[in-house]
Amino acid sequence: MIGRFSRRSVLLGEGVLRWPPDADPDDLDKVGTDLAQTVGLMAEGNRWVVFDPALEGRPVALCATITALRGPVLRWDPVRGIGPRTPYVGESVQLGAGRLFRMNPFGATGTGVGTMPADPAADAGDWLDRAGLYRVHNHIVELHAIPCCSRSAALPASGTGR
Repeated sequence: MIGRFSRRSVLLGEGVLRWPPDADPDDLDKVGTDLAQTVGLMAEGNRWVVFDPALEGRPVALCATITALRGPVLRWDPVRGIGPRTPYVGESVQLGAGRLFRMNPFGATGTGVGTMPADPAADAGDWLDRAGLYRVHNHIVELHAIPCCSRSAALPASGTGR
């Protein structure tokens, strides 16, 4: 077992979870739609984790488990009515479910990872759970991909994720 996950889960990396909109918190509209659907991990030595492409295109649940706490840096989002909340060490939050994809939001190839729903047009907007992102953002996490059949086959919510 890794956290609450089975051996089927794949550890994508460990580090400080970042989300591209934190690059310009005053104007989230400047962030490209696809980039806003990804997260990255800042590892020790201030280097970005480059995600392995092995699971790219496969249906997974993307989950983060808190391993250490840090202070929140995101501001309250009045449009969505959400803001940072302190998680607890060991808490697991599902960030999204769908086909895993990689992008380059942090200046290097493969430094962002996200999930695309089965029908992106029907799920226009937030592909990742924003409340979950606010909960785990800027904390040290283990990021896992858990293979599943579809978005609906994702893990049960941990109270903050889907």
